Amino acid sequence: MNSQPLSFDILNALTFDLKVTNQIPKELIHNGESYNVEDYPYVVSIKISYPRYNSPQETCAGSLIHTLLVLTTAHCVYEIEENYIKVYQGSWFHNSLSRRVVKKYVHEEYDPDTHEGFISSDVSVLKIDKPFMTVQKYINIGGFPDDFADEKVLDCIVLGFGLINEHTMGTEGFMSHVKVKYGEQACRGYNSKAIKYTWDQYLCTIPGQNTTCQGDNGGPMICNGLLYGVCSFALNYHGEKEKQLCGSENLQTVHMFIFYFKNWINDIIHYELVTTTKKSDPKKKRPKINKRKSAGELIKPHIILYMISALLFYNLVL
Repeated sequence: MNSQPLSFDILNALTFDLKVTNQIPKELIHNGESYNVEDYPYVVSIKISYPRYNSPQETCAGSLIHTLLVLTTAHCVYEIEENYIKVYQGSWFHNSLSRRVVKKYVHEEYDPDTHEGFISSDVSVLKIDKPFMTVQKYINIGGFPDDFADEKVLDCIVLGFGLINEHTMGTEGFMSHVKVKYGEQACRGYNSKAIKYTWDQYLCTIPGQNTTCQGDNGGPMICNGLLYGVCSFALNYHGEKEKQLCGSENLQTVHMFIFYFKNWINDIIHYELVTTTKKSDPKKKRPKINKRKSAGELIKPHIILYMISALLFYNLVL
């Protein structure tokens, strides 16, 4: 029986009665608990404003992996122009401290037309216009497949902002503890043809009531103090066609395993470091150019006068 992948945007249209005034129907960490923002200053919210038709705004989450670079999902910003994207330190809901996105990198193998619903290469990096001055701590990417050897299950946390249940919009960050598996049969649908080619990109949670929901797209999965995964999509673990609500015991969330994309991310960091360093260097003084001097420039003026006087005196004597 094939699994039924659930887009977080589709989940959004189910039965939630969101009593918020900003009309942004995006649910986030379900059954989460608030966390100390100072412990995770690198977790950011991403707000996308559509310019036409008064379309509702949408939100995602992300992680600062460098002073100017935010790691999130590709589907969050795919085909969205940079000037419609803003990054907020912490929750955008009560925070006016934002940065403009000046460049985005979407993984070249990301394809929104998924195969049997299994998304692949769902990662992107956003460059912001200037640093958040109060953020001095950034998350390091890490994790290896061997960490899950012998079907080992890791205890990890996922973080996001906003709703902690069907009706309550939060104004701070929330986190949830999850158990994570990796391997060919870690995710529901392991017997489908599509996942046989993509499973090595996925970290999958063990279904339970602590889950991420729509709006957490791009948010970090932190294991062993490192950024292991980026929240991407969800699966109905038991394969029923009926869609599942956030917090359902049948819902399994899937995160992109950053190990798989480590080289791609590091190449971007290196490129941006080199580019930024070149732009920020003060203008160096031009080196003095040794021009060829004329004979007149080589002989001092008083020597020339002395030579002329000597010649005149010599002619008079003769």
